[in-house]
Amino acid sequence: MKLRTKIPFLLVPLIVLSLLVLGWFAYMQLREASEQRMFAEMSASLSHLRAHIETEVETARGNIKLLSNQVLIKKYILTEDEEERYTLLQPVLLRLFSSYQEAFPEYYEIRIFLPDGYEDARQTRPYIDNLTDEEGGSAFFKALQASGDDILTTIYLNPDNKRMSLFIGNPLILVDRAVDPVGIAPKLRGYVGLTVDLSELETQIRDEIISDSGYLFATDAAGNVIFESSKRPVDDSIPTAFAESVLESEAGEPMLATFNGESAFLSATRLHDDLNLFAVLPESELRMVSYKLALVVAAITLVTILVTTLFMVMAMEYLVIRPIHRLRRIAKEIGSGSWSAEVGGVTASDEIGDLAMAFREMAINLQQSDEQVRILAYHDSLTGLPNRTMFQEYLDQSILHAKRNQQSLAVMFLDLDNFKQVNDSLGHYAGDALLQKVAQRVTKVLRGGDYLARGSSQNSGEKILARLGGDEFIILLPDIPDSLAAGVVAQRLVEALAKPVIVSGEACYVSASIGITLYPDDGSNTNELIKNADIAMYHAKEKGKNNYQFFENLMNVAARERMKLETKLRSALERGHLELHYQPQIDSLTHKVVGLEALLRWRDPEDGLILPNDFIPVAETSGLILPIGEWVLHEACRQARAWQNAGYPLPLMSVNVSNVQFARQDVASIVEAALGSSGLDPRCLEIEITESTMMSDPEIAAQVLDDVKGLGVGIALDDFGTGYSSLGYLRRFPIDTLKIDRGFISEIDEKQADAEIVGAIVAMAHTLHLRVVVEGVETQSQLDIVTERQCDVIQGFLFSRPLPADEIVRLLAEPSLRIA
Repeated sequence: MKLRTKIPFLLVPLIVLSLLVLGWFAYMQLREASEQRMFAEMSASLSHLRAHIETEVETARGNIKLLSNQVLIKKYILTEDEEERYTLLQPVLLRLFSSYQEAFPEYYEIRIFLPDGYEDARQTRPYIDNLTDEEGGSAFFKALQASGDDILTTIYLNPDNKRMSLFIGNPLILVDRAVDPVGIAPKLRGYVGLTVDLSELETQIRDEIISDSGYLFATDAAGNVIFESSKRPVDDSIPTAFAESVLESEAGEPMLATFNGESAFLSATRLHDDLNLFAVLPESELRMVSYKLALVVAAITLVTILVTTLFMVMAMEYLVIRPIHRLRRIAKEIGSGSWSAEVGGVTASDEIGDLAMAFREMAINLQQSDEQVRILAYHDSLTGLPNRTMFQEYLDQSILHAKRNQQSLAVMFLDLDNFKQVNDSLGHYAGDALLQKVAQRVTKVLRGGDYLARGSSQNSGEKILARLGGDEFIILLPDIPDSLAAGVVAQRLVEALAKPVIVSGEACYVSASIGITLYPDDGSNTNELIKNADIAMYHAKEKGKNNYQFFENLMNVAARERMKLETKLRSALERGHLELHYQPQIDSLTHKVVGLEALLRWRDPEDGLILPNDFIPVAETSGLILPIGEWVLHEACRQARAWQNAGYPLPLMSVNVSNVQFARQDVASIVEAALGSSGLDPRCLEIEITESTMMSDPEIAAQVLDDVKGLGVGIALDDFGTGYSSLGYLRRFPIDTLKIDRGFISEIDEKQADAEIVGAIVAMAHTLHLRVVVEGVETQSQLDIVTERQCDVIQGFLFSRPLPADEIVRLLAEPSLRIA
């Protein structure tokens, strides 16, 4: 039997069987797709209305907060004189409510309740009769009372208009400064209530049709139908157990059950704690769709079988024999790397044609894979920008080009300021989005009159922006006339990145610190230019961020010295070269030692004693301040307890806490551990913080200080008068001691204004029952003035410099200190 006979004899049954299987598979896929489309339509209807209600609730919650903070409302609720409240204030208040209702027509009722539930003020739009102004016994008001300080949101039947509505209530917890004593806690004065119209939700549920016969309805928590479709009313209330089973079914998989007199698929979602939304799709509609699909697929399959059989013999020579020879040749070409090989003349729609198409796709995919590998190797996956590898190759070429043509080029190292804060507060996804938008903004700036290089372009005249990683970017400006041109571009970048970036609806404020190096002045190769640009960038950060700096040789020297100092400091911590000196704090009247301040010193084997001003900044920027600060706390507590055990009177040990520790460590846990390991009484420990530490994040600072205070440890505010110096902050934070900055003391005997400032601070502190410590007292005249101003504690060289532990012991043993 010839091949031309064998092939039809063998292939016809296979073709028929294959097409039948393919038809069945297509039918199943189309049926499943139809079901999924209908289910997706159900889910979309539920999601749309849920989003509508969530938006309505969130908007109302935000508006009621704004409304509750209105000065007029606070004044109204605090005014006890009924004539003044009702005659003078209430008309103005109702006009305020009316303006809100003009902006938000759905807020058809705004009310002020007294704590007992009496409706003291009410504005409706349009007008609705008030059936009762005593709501104290109503369910929603009891729920409002039970919500405490929180905003209440609930769905209820408004008795005044017999409509289901959304009620938002917010307690008014205020202090009446005209009547209440100072320091008294705020009290509940009443409530603000918004009643939101749900007619839009009702209309959507009534008119919504899912596919051809599906519908929606809503119930309350008890299963009572509240809103239903006008096309298909629901007969009875929904049993609670049945409703819960629908609500708890897997997302995207409606539950099949007998409902409303027929078999149907049901999905549900909670619009609110007391409002459930259900979507119903009759199973009969799915059966009808499946039947129609079966007819269409069967007809297509039958026609395909007939046509294929009819033309198979006629096309065999062209679609089997010859194409096989061609495909063998093409396979060899593709195997040798010729991905552009063409499958000419092979256009059949049978398996040979499929094989030919597979060869085409294989060649295309191999080519795309090769291109993708190159993209991944040379581009940043997040921003699509060139990466470090591509940038370095491009910079190498640009340096060679500049050297040949005696041209200059600039490298700009750009680092985002405050990026970590955005990343920590909004999350890594928001951080990635921020980096993408920054890349777009920088790209736009660089294209302002020029253009940005992408891909593997070798045009040496193009600018190129690359991302090195994290929040670091690097820019190449080839063929610049002078340094001024680089400065102009850098200034444009600084100004562009100082504007807020909107990420996930939040305005993120970052800025850029940019370091600039020039070829050939600042480096002759890629590594030198990038390294020096990095150094210049850090110099820009030290200059206050949000600026650019050109590289100077002194920066390199300073960077090396800084790195050397950091390395030595790390070694000093490991080898025990750090030590504490202690400066006594003296009672201003008795001159007794009432405390010691622990001060960190570094005794280097080569350089001797190194003072804190020389190494603390390095410790803070490198993060070494974290283990160092922890060691200081433990050592100061241990030494204080050791002196107490030896019989030396030591009422108080003061220890400074860095703002870096405050931001990155659990200070309360570290203090608790130090007290626990040393056995020191918490009342004998005081931690010192600066005003800038507290105000970097007041909310977190207040919580941390409360935690420390809860241990029984004292808290001192150091360098008072140099920062915010607000009476409000002193009341807000649990401060025990104020330490007046030495800047007010150094010329206090020469400048009367300084003496008066010190006197005012002392008077204010004593009014708030705070202890006052004066630092930097060095002369008898300074001592006399601060004593006359009734300062409590003196600290300064006049009595003693900071001394090592073995030398401070003799001062602890003396009943009172003489002037040194």
